[in-house]
Amino acid sequence: MRWKKLIQSNAKFFADDTMIFSVINDPTISALEMNNDLEIINQWAFQWKMVFNPDPTKQATEILFSSKKKEIDHPELKFNNNPVMRVNDHKHLGLILQPNLSFEKHIFEKMAKAKGNIGIIKHLNKFLPFKTLNQLYKSLVRSHLDYCDVIYHQPPILHPPPMGMTLHTLMQKIKKNQYQVGLVVVGAWQGTSRVKLYENLGWESLSDRRMCRRLLQLHKIKNYKTPMYLQEKLPANRLRPVNLPYVFQDVRCRTDKYSYSFSPIPFLLGIKLLLSSKLCQRLECLRII
Repeated sequence: MRWKKLIQSNAKFFADDTMIFSVINDPTISALEMNNDLEIINQWAFQWKMVFNPDPTKQATEILFSSKKKEIDHPELKFNNNPVMRVNDHKHLGLILQPNLSFEKHIFEKMAKAKGNIGIIKHLNKFLPFKTLNQLYKSLVRSHLDYCDVIYHQPPILHPPPMGMTLHTLMQKIKKNQYQVGLVVVGAWQGTSRVKLYENLGWESLSDRRMCRRLLQLHKIKNYKTPMYLQEKLPANRLRPVNLPYVFQDVRCRTDKYSYSFSPIPFLLGIKLLLSSKLCQRLECLRII
């Protein structure tokens, strides 16, 4: 679109969804630039006989992402002579975004939908064969927990021996959901060994699945199967005598939140495993069923 070249903010499109965003260094300057960009978009719409926000109940929304404990006053934004409503959460392409990027609301919403479907499977387990129940789990329960899992996943917390590792609180709750539906599918008692249950069902833990899906996404990004702006975010390859496309330079993380996010984790974990097993030769080899 022509207006995309005129604005100072960044703009992203997916189908009929559009979002503009900017990194805030100075709230006042950023607000001036954003208001100017919104006015350019409004003028473009007027030129092409289009009207934004015809319904006052569906006005444009704004969300600020920040981990700072001290609140900062940000000037008001206006679009089409209407104030832009500042919200505490926003659903974008099915992913609920929160100012602190914790994804708690998204996870709780998906778990609620999954639990409702677990109840359906529980009532049907007396009448359906195992293969059908297993398929119902994948389509009605796991599909909800898989949605945007490469974004909200938090890797296990490693402890010194002999403590092993533990899952983040939210990841632990998702793990319990999978265990409960496993009991329903098999018809086992509460307290059954999780390891033996998953072995009988042929399931992988959702934590391992999310990590593999992150590596799969990295493979897609590296092989130009995603939008180019994702390719631009990859770190440079590490200089070695042999050209290894999946060996990247170290990613420096100042906070735990960033180190747990999608960007650095695939570069820090699992890459050597992929290289040693030669799974990166073909995308089909990385596909998770």
